[in-house]
Amino acid sequence: MAAYKFHTKPFKHQRDCFLVSRELPAFAYLMEQGTGKTKVGIDTAAYLYLAGLIDALLIAAPNEGDVPDNWIDQVYLHLPTGVGRTAVRAAAASKMRAEAKRDLKLILDKRADDLGLRIISTNIESIRSGSPLFNQLLKFCREFRVLFIIDESTRIKSHTAAQTKASHKLGRNAVYRRIATGTFTPNGPLDAYSQMLFLDPAILGFDSFTAFKAHFCQLLPPQNGLVRWTANKMAGKISDPAKRAAFADQMTSVIQIPARGPDGVILYRNTDELNKKIAPYSFRALKKDCLDLPPKLYVTHYVDMTPRQQLIYDQVKREVIAEFVDKGLLRTVTASLAIVRLLRLQQIACNHFSPDPDPDVDSGRVIERIEPWKYNKKTKEVVTSNPRMQCLLQVIEEAGPVRGIIWCRHHPEIREIVEVLSAQFGQERVVQLHGKIKGEERVAARKAFQDLKSKIQWLVGQERSGIGIDLYEASWEFFYSNDYSWENRIQAEDRGHRQGLRHALTIHDVLTRGTNDHRVIASLRNKKDVSEAILGDDLSNWV
Repeated sequence: MAAYKFHTKPFKHQRDCFLVSRELPAFAYLMEQGTGKTKVGIDTAAYLYLAGLIDALLIAAPNEGDVPDNWIDQVYLHLPTGVGRTAVRAAAASKMRAEAKRDLKLILDKRADDLGLRIISTNIESIRSGSPLFNQLLKFCREFRVLFIIDESTRIKSHTAAQTKASHKLGRNAVYRRIATGTFTPNGPLDAYSQMLFLDPAILGFDSFTAFKAHFCQLLPPQNGLVRWTANKMAGKISDPAKRAAFADQMTSVIQIPARGPDGVILYRNTDELNKKIAPYSFRALKKDCLDLPPKLYVTHYVDMTPRQQLIYDQVKREVIAEFVDKGLLRTVTASLAIVRLLRLQQIACNHFSPDPDPDVDSGRVIERIEPWKYNKKTKEVVTSNPRMQCLLQVIEEAGPVRGIIWCRHHPEIREIVEVLSAQFGQERVVQLHGKIKGEERVAARKAFQDLKSKIQWLVGQERSGIGIDLYEASWEFFYSNDYSWENRIQAEDRGHRQGLRHALTIHDVLTRGTNDHRVIASLRNKKDVSEAILGDDLSNWV
């Protein structure tokens, strides 16, 4: 085959990754956000197509941030002009327009000629075994020679999840497989298993997750109290005492509970061996090593709660501690239960309160706004005593006429911020990006923010929606509240810290004194999920 000609010039690290991986059946693009792993995947597809090795490309990516749509855009940007293509954004039938349904039907038709490279881009959340879309994709992988790329592949790190199992089945029917992620093991080495299993089971060489975990993770011994307690709980429904005890003894040799150090972090072993197994099938790229990007600058702002916020916060805090003291769980509370309670406290510090002890801000329950705001028509200014909102408005004033991104965890915060900014500056100056903004509206919001000719100055979004999109026209980002996932945090930060950025990116955090904000920020900046940090710690340190 003649030398491949790039349609758009690659960076050196992109060229290097392409050259070492282009003909391998399985490969991992372990490239940090913003280093251009999408282009490498597209050039690989073009190379394999021109070499007569594939005739189709399947992309599965998270729905947040319109990543599947972004792949379609990038295909038309990077695919060489000599490569014909027919591309479609696929989803569940109820969410596809008639034109997209026709295109999908055409791409799936083996009798159709002159289509060039057949390309399907879909959201990985829609991939479920037995669904109509899955059956169509399975047919696609079986009837064509497919390169299957999973973008943000940590979405299949849980080997028992339905979308993981379905993705593995599709992968087994594809002739080439790729994963792409900048956060390969956000929760530790165990996250590598399912992702590498998708590429090729022979890479790691373990026939089960149980065997993999036992080899790379230090486990508590069978005589450990927690192991015995778990075994007894599993045997609890057996009425006969002798059989119950025998079953519990048997389970102690089966139960796998990771050992943890004094700081609550899981203890691993043989990690050098794991790295050696993965290295021949992966390429690692960090922004600091391969891109001349301006730096991130971190600024922390401190605020105090209003008397009304403090009163509610203290009351809920006493209730939380009392609940776990009564249950004897202050030091042994599960991370998931603790986070539910911490979220309630976080909401109060962010000016919202739910009377429900297990708040769900998307359920339609009444969420009270603790400190209301109003617009003074005489001064033409918003008046608010909400400390976080005051801090945000101060940052906006000091930043001047540059663009900024405001990240939130909860929808009530987004609504309040959009209301305030619209009242103060005009609704044409602000756009939203979160789970309730769908389809074309999401794409339009993203493009408007990037278009310097538009009037848009601020994008208000939900942290977990900050995946796979370019927002490099931002000069600053403001984390009004934090998601408790390190992966979501770094993904959100890097939406603005990408190729095209022409200036330093200032990242603002706001911490409310007397809350657990400082512990949350410390955990996230240490690349640790809050759930990981809570384990092994006294809950009273977090409330």
